[in-house]
Amino acid sequence: DELMGSVACIGNEIDDLFVSKPYQGMGYGKQLLLFAVHHIQQTNSDPITLHVAKWNEKAISLYLQNGFKCVYAEKIR
Repeated sequence: DELMGSVACIGNEIDDLFVSKPYQGMGYGKQLLLFAVHHIQQTNSDPITLHVAKWNEKAISLYLQNGFKCVYAEKIR
């Protein structure tokens, strides 16, 4: 009856991955990320992309620990 987290897969992009505060640090983010990667690999042959804000250090750490690399940084005013 409670939302623990969510992730959206749009084409080859992982979007809006989040884990509710009470469930952070328990591995759910990694599980959602791996689910998204597997789903995209099964449905799309393009490289997987995602976007993350520089202030979101937990997300950046999760992505880097799971093989993602920063290939472009965009400054938003």
